[in-house]
Amino acid sequence: MKTADRKALDKAQDIMWTAMETASKAERIKLAERALSISPDCADAYVFLAYDREKSSAKKIAMFEEGIKAGRRALGTAPFKEDVGSFWGVTETRPFMRALFGLAYELQSAGRIDEALANYKEILRLNKHDNQGVRYQLVPLFISLDRLREATALVNKYPDDVGPDIAYSRALLLFKKHGDSDKARQALEEAVGWNRHVIPLLLAQNFAPNREPRGHYITMGGDEEAYEYAKESRKLWHSTEGALDWLIEVLLDSYIDDKKLRIKAFRHFRRINITKNASLW
Repeated sequence: MKTADRKALDKAQDIMWTAMETASKAERIKLAERALSISPDCADAYVFLAYDREKSSAKKIAMFEEGIKAGRRALGTAPFKEDVGSFWGVTETRPFMRALFGLAYELQSAGRIDEALANYKEILRLNKHDNQGVRYQLVPLFISLDRLREATALVNKYPDDVGPDIAYSRALLLFKKHGDSDKARQALEEAVGWNRHVIPLLLAQNFAPNREPRGHYITMGGDEEAYEYAKESRKLWHSTEGALDWLIEVLLDSYIDDKKLRIKAFRHFRRINITKNASLW
């Protein structure tokens, strides 16, 4: 990249750093458009416009694709040869990686699963440490596609992962593979230990997938963390045959010893909105 083009890109990227700290969507759009008027190679500007300006899936996808092209122009060929495996560690690659992730997610949302998988896998190829959390999208996706071997391999690749995303996905994966097994039950109990607030959100009769955040930060073990997981994976739990019944039965087994009372409680919990009883767990 020529020196003048690099200076223009640096100036445009400085504008995008400001956009990242801007709460107003309208102002972020203005900043992104301004950045692109300075440098068409500013990948983050395309990313912001995809998220904040575009309404249709097709336009979002097109904008992310432009971001990827811009990122490649800005980076040149060297990083794709020299930094594969630790891409995110090179700060200059991150706008490109954000565009690549945005494209993968939007393709998944649009039902273009094979294309989404290819992009997710490319992110992991470029950055094996997965700083962007691609595994949190891929593991549930593999489970939904009954590609359980791939889901298992990805879960096992990050054994020290914490939080509900992998923990609950591991429990569901083990249930889908082995049914009501000791390993599946243990995994579920560990998941509840990470974040108990997930349970009422998975089982609630009414769930708002697009509600406004209740705070600015997502705390480990907190409500917002649970909501983000449920928003992404609630449908998967509901579509997995027997998963919700098993979930409730395991939880009731943890709190009720008497078998007859457990059966009575199980039937009761299936009829009511479980959120009213969230204090149990």
